[in-house]
Amino acid sequence: MTRTPRGHRLLPHTADCIIEAWGPDRAACVSEALEALVEEFAEIEDPPSTRLLPLSSGPGGAEEVLVSVLEEVIYTLDVFSVIPVRFHLCDTAGGGVSGDMEVIPVSEARIV
Repeated sequence: MTRTPRGHRLLPHTADCIIEAWGPDRAACVSEALEALVEEFAEIEDPPSTRLLPLSSGPGGAEEVLVSVLEEVIYTLDVFSVIPVRFHLCDTAGGGVSGDMEVIPVSEARIV
């Protein structure tokens, strides 16, 4: 049995960047996209997390689900001053994703 790889990369784009993410299922792909988002603005040395916060999206197509969790990660950064270091998501029966994110204080990361 061949296992589908998962991963992500950031590509330069005029005044911004493009995130490419892939995985064996939608939840893995979304997790990879979120990891790429964090890599775009922070350097983290794989520290132990200090908190676990919920992360989910309602049902929708791939784009809607991705935008929903991207917005939630950005909101969490702004409101709680924490940066996610790991994501644990799974697809829901209703067509969304649900799980959590391990976070650390912004002060423990190097913002780039």
